[in-house]
Amino acid sequence: MKKVIFFIFTCFVSISLISCNTKIRDKKAIQECFDKYGLEAVKYIDNHTIAYYDHILKLAKTSDSIKISKMKFGDKTSVMVTRHLFKKEDILNMNGENLFILLVANEMFSDDEKLSKSLIRNIEIEGNHAKGEIVLDEVGKATIKFQKINSEWKFDLTSMLPAINKAFNKIISELDVSITEDEFLIFFLKELNQKEPSKDIWKPIL
Repeated sequence: MKKVIFFIFTCFVSISLISCNTKIRDKKAIQECFDKYGLEAVKYIDNHTIAYYDHILKLAKTSDSIKISKMKFGDKTSVMVTRHLFKKEDILNMNGENLFILLVANEMFSDDEKLSKSLIRNIEIEGNHAKGEIVLDEVGKATIKFQKINSEWKFDLTSMLPAINKAFNKIISELDVSITEDEFLIFFLKELNQKEPSKDIWKPIL
């Protein structure tokens, strides 16, 4: 269950490229971009992704329980994971790039070998932007996007957010026991580090 949750939360997959109408060097560059893991993963994500984690960090600092309850599940999970894993003083002093790196360091981004067998299909490249489709077990087809920055392809992790939200909702709906979204979230947080979430986790830090 824990590995399934990690996979859905991150949706970072390694891919093999198949036929598409674009240059070979771009295909190879996109594959290389998507094959990178570990602490250097931040080098292969685009500015949209960094901006997303800047936004999550701001929400983690300022959101109360009412605002959190209205968030999409993927965003809510990112906010609560940030509060659960990191100390208040660390959250106040980090930026979106720091947050992403720390999540990687805490193994929030899967490097499961089977993910390398996933395929990207129907790749379309227009100038400095590219998109394609992958098939995920939990949600079926999902669109992923890239953009070329300084002649290098970068992955737009935010393009996976709709699939992440859909996957979480599917998991919750298929559980054998009746459980609310918030109860599932608390269970998820416990699974991360085997620690009970703080009673103040729903409260803003600032």
